[in-house]
Amino acid sequence: MRFYIDPGTGSMLFTILVGVLGASIYALRNVFMKLRFILSGGSKEKTNTNKIPFAIFTDSKRYWNVFEPICEEFEKRGQNVVYMTVSPDDPALKREFKYVKCQFIGEGNRAFAKLNLLNADIVLSSTPVWMFTSGSAPKM
Repeated sequence: MRFYIDPGTGSMLFTILVGVLGASIYALRNVFMKLRFILSGGSKEKTNTNKIPFAIFTDSKRYWNVFEPICEEFEKRGQNVVYMTVSPDDPALKREFKYVKCQFIGEGNRAFAKLNLLNADIVLSSTPVWMFTSGSAPKM
């Protein structure tokens, strides 16, 4: 009984171990990304030149009835917004807006690669459930 650890203490030690490992991995990833950024010759000013104030992302055309009033309100107020969709037949793409820029960003991984590079202050999004389940967009 010299090396006995009760279940509560064992659970606490395991939680601490997982937390330290997670923080270490995140810190190493952060250092790697900063190093990669510095070596690529990037500068902070370059990344903020194309900043979008508002962006809307939807993973299906069926959410247009939710986002249409929002886009119309942005249009009324003269506020620039980018509406990005994964559906090539989204009704938003047929609308003529002055301040709302509607764009098809591709399907599946191509769309999420573009979202990873998105530089926006605020992003309003539908929940892409298919991203977490099958990894590919459902066929509509």
